[in-house]
Amino acid sequence: MASQEPLRILSLDGGGIRGISSLLILENIMEKIRDANGADHVPRPCDHFDLIGGTGTGGIIAIMLGRLSMTVDECIRAYRSMAQQAFTPKRTFILHMSPSGAFSASALEDAIKRTIREYCVEPECKARRDQGLSTVDTCDHSDALFRNQKCTKTVVLAITKDNVDALPTLLKTYDSSTTFSSCTIWQVARATSAAVNFFKSIKLGRDEIEFIDASFGCNNPCEVLIEEGRRQFPERSQMRVLSIGTGLGDVISINDSRWSIIDALKRMATSSKRVAMSLDNRFGDDGQYYRFNVNRGLQDITLSDWEKASNISAHTHNYLEENERAIRRFVDSITGKASIGRNGHGGKIIHATAGLPIRSSVQNKGNVHFVVPFGRNRSFVGRASILEHLLERIPPSVEPDDCQRTALVGLSGVGKTQIALEAAFRVRNEHADCSIFWVPAIDATSFKNAYRNIGQILNIPGIDDDKADVGRLVKTALSKAAQGNWLLIIDNLDDLNLHFDNDTSLEDFLPLSTKGSILFTTRNREIVSELDIPETNVITVGGMTQEEGLMLLKTQLSDRLMRDMESATELLDILGYLPLAIRQASAYMAKKQISTTKYLELCRSSDENRIALLSRDFDDRHRSRSTIRSQPTT
Repeated sequence: MASQEPLRILSLDGGGIRGISSLLILENIMEKIRDANGADHVPRPCDHFDLIGGTGTGGIIAIMLGRLSMTVDECIRAYRSMAQQAFTPKRTFILHMSPSGAFSASALEDAIKRTIREYCVEPECKARRDQGLSTVDTCDHSDALFRNQKCTKTVVLAITKDNVDALPTLLKTYDSSTTFSSCTIWQVARATSAAVNFFKSIKLGRDEIEFIDASFGCNNPCEVLIEEGRRQFPERSQMRVLSIGTGLGDVISINDSRWSIIDALKRMATSSKRVAMSLDNRFGDDGQYYRFNVNRGLQDITLSDWEKASNISAHTHNYLEENERAIRRFVDSITGKASIGRNGHGGKIIHATAGLPIRSSVQNKGNVHFVVPFGRNRSFVGRASILEHLLERIPPSVEPDDCQRTALVGLSGVGKTQIALEAAFRVRNEHADCSIFWVPAIDATSFKNAYRNIGQILNIPGIDDDKADVGRLVKTALSKAAQGNWLLIIDNLDDLNLHFDNDTSLEDFLPLSTKGSILFTTRNREIVSELDIPETNVITVGGMTQEEGLMLLKTQLSDRLMRDMESATELLDILGYLPLAIRQASAYMAKKQISTTKYLELCRSSDENRIALLSRDFDDRHRSRSTIRSQPTT
């Protein structure tokens, strides 16, 4: 029986320094996958694709992402550094290329080896980097083998120099043949990037077969990778193939006298376009194949113009803005949120065209919406009894004859927002028919902006009018039974009036529906009475227990920094068991790589030091920056 899980393939074209463009496209896609899944960090491609492959410098990128399990951000940084080191010509004027290549193969080899050392996946090197220490000068795994059964299946293409018309050779991390078992990572990277006229060829394996890159015949390796993927995963009946080009569109001319480079680019562009059109005809209508390629603005950038990396970035960012809708459709398909396309599957995308932007904070399925401005907090711990009580009250239809109202009440820093955020994700997972809307109530402006955003998502007529009564329009829309089940979370409501115009208060804007439920977070218990919330629905939030506090510290700090449990416990006492204070302190300790013992000594050294430490700001993507306050210091 065929597996229901689609086969996910990432294919990367060759293109020299233009590979920066493909990485920026991939980074944008991975960020949207993070948002769609409610994650708190950008995922690595190796965690989302079953097979990663490429040719030429696309092959080097595939090795970084697949064999070395690098993030896209790490890959971009390493690739820029590698390009600057490796794509510097041996001579300033090139008309007739040297037989050994225009660029230094040894410089490329050194750059690849440095990347291997910097992002080595061996346990001892990973442990060193976890401590904030570099492995560039200490790692001794520069000659690590390319084959590795533990990494994501990674494959790169190369062709034999003695028969360039033969099919490309696939060098695979999961291969079991003897011929290439001794090949190192850097050797395979050199083989896939040994472009004629650029880098000299390299001999690989037991039989010392001489290889050059496959760019002139398979610069777009996607067709080959699909065939390989089906061989490796025969049970997968459906695919999600992401093919990313490097800006090689219709090459007409280049303002340069290097005619052999121009000819090479033309041949590569022809090869890439032919494969893209063929795959689109075969798979595009079924939503199994998606290709993105910056086809404007890069025509005067050769494979080696590393000085023009900023130009490539600028054109790619323009392309991403113009094609956000198309990219969103791919993300929806790979995360299981695809809308129905013209043939009953996800829509066709090939060389994506411009479309209107879609807000990255919004997820929706039909008439169900999830509008929450934060990703899920993977460091959330404890609070089991509070969440249990909360989840008994806030889902709609708990009280079928009323619009349920519930409140989390507690001092600043006790974690009300984080509890509400975790509850939002749990309600989404347990009640697929329930829309969830998040509204910050820090002031009237933030409230109205959030309400307007909801109105736009619900397509409420007149919502974009400058004189629109946004609050009442959204109230009216949500009060209708046709809107279905919904949960409205109003966060940080400490002033019921919020200084609205025309003597209105928040109560004037709260919807009433038997299919609705409203959750408030507030420091002001008087608001509970004014909003007529029954006492059974008021949940008081205090500091964490000692066990919960230690759990939260452990999510942020390594065992080395928390080895003295006595000092960690004493520190929790000073922090008042307040989650925000614990997060502030642990963020500082992690950044400075100091232990709980050392941090405790700093706090005790003087009142000034203690106040300074406990007042430090820190980045937290799971709350609005305006709600990050200094913690009590007395």
